[in-house]
Amino acid sequence: MKRVLPALALLTALPSGFWRPGDRVLLSDFSVITAVAASPFMVYAATQNGLLIYDRGADHWALPQTFLDGYPTAPVRLAVADPVGNGVWLGTADGWAHYSQDLNQWDGGIVPGGVRDAFLDSQDPTSGLYVLGATGWGLIPRGGLIATPVRMLPPSNRRVGPLALGAALARAPVVSAMRARLLTDSRLRIYQFTAAAQSPDRPDELFLGTTGMGLLRVNAASGEGGPLPFGLPNTGAAVVAAGPGGVWTVGSARAAERRGVTWVPDDLSRFTLDENALGRGTSVLLARRLLYADQTLWLATDHGVYQIPTGGETTGRVLDLGAGLPGENALSLARAPDGVWVGTTQGLAVITNAGSVVRMPGYDRPVPAMVAQRESVWVGTADGLGLIEPGAQSPTVPPALAAQPSLRAPITAVTNAHDTIVAATADQLGWRDPATGSWTVLRPRAPVGTITALAPDAGGVWIGGTAGVVFWDIGRQTFHGLSVPGDIPAAVRDLTVEGDYLWVASDAGLLRFSRDAALHR
Repeated sequence: MKRVLPALALLTALPSGFWRPGDRVLLSDFSVITAVAASPFMVYAATQNGLLIYDRGADHWALPQTFLDGYPTAPVRLAVADPVGNGVWLGTADGWAHYSQDLNQWDGGIVPGGVRDAFLDSQDPTSGLYVLGATGWGLIPRGGLIATPVRMLPPSNRRVGPLALGAALARAPVVSAMRARLLTDSRLRIYQFTAAAQSPDRPDELFLGTTGMGLLRVNAASGEGGPLPFGLPNTGAAVVAAGPGGVWTVGSARAAERRGVTWVPDDLSRFTLDENALGRGTSVLLARRLLYADQTLWLATDHGVYQIPTGGETTGRVLDLGAGLPGENALSLARAPDGVWVGTTQGLAVITNAGSVVRMPGYDRPVPAMVAQRESVWVGTADGLGLIEPGAQSPTVPPALAAQPSLRAPITAVTNAHDTIVAATADQLGWRDPATGSWTVLRPRAPVGTITALAPDAGGVWIGGTAGVVFWDIGRQTFHGLSVPGDIPAAVRDLTVEGDYLWVASDAGLLRFSRDAALHR
């Protein structure tokens, strides 16, 4: 449980609700690092969007700490590893913050003018952190909130503080000489070093923060090393699709922003970013839907459909208007018996397993949602819900569906929950009884906002929207909700279930929820 701080001393945002560690994790762009600190066991990297924690002994990343957990919203200027337990002190533009990894606890307070320098006394680290603010040096006692002025500081040889970047590079001239290679990525983008930390028990091991490559680990003597990747290439996540043991995700990107497909394993151990999958252009990319089928990813975007192999190859291809799609702006995807259905702003097509595009000439309206049901496909269009049966060239409206005029409104999402078809308009849900074929329409009995996505799960459906995520138990007709901004930081764009986790793509990043915890909130 987090300590409740006085309002005037509060710097770090207290998390909403109470989530156990690991039950809710926010993943974002952690590539811009502003401060680094190293202990014999951990490396702490403060980024624009959260605190990264690298376990040196286990050679893997611990769970990140973001503003949902208590990470300060003010820019972090410096970091000092805390030898008393696993933890780190942060100096920010507003004051200070302390994270105890062992207790999973954040504390913080204000320092006028922000923290400009800080250190611990090597002979008395339990006394607290010495900080330099606008009014001079003060001591933040361990467990305290306010820096008390000090007249005499420990001698310089006892001060353990941040390692200046210039001093770190001066100690490692080979690293400085090789900075061009270390700071140039595979696409020849050039970055800069921002911060440094040296291992207290391994003087040859240097950790360097960068302006966009994340955290680098290099050998100070030889200059060998490279990035330790963690996180997404974009701040937000637009689409997510489940795979074996994890998910793929893509974020929409503006001009000159990084674009790529990121593989995120369930345990968050290693992130794999493939930028080549989406080409080398710098044009705007709006990711609409992501589908995984037969070891291939299909990504619907405003520039067509990307077909991306997942079996170790990194090259894919794009199918657009020139390839035969009825419209370049692809909105939806669904499995087809001989390939993949594609819904665009100007109608429907099938991309066959052989790679050809077959247009459906009987319909030229926008198709923002689709889902397969055996040999047929349910189509959510601007005119409502329809069904394309085998051999048909356009959607039809079965009599039982026609009896529900509410489902003649624009459809935003549709899914198949064990042969129970569920469709959503902006604010209503319709479900088809697989036994009788009859349709029932209702409004969610929990705040969800404008409905944007549906994902099936055992016993029901997860509903994503601009105001939160709701699990709808269809049999019991109950709703359990997670709210924006209380539990989810921003509007939901997509969601899926994989193993024990609910994955939510939002404007603030990709969230991994424990399904059990989310169901019992």
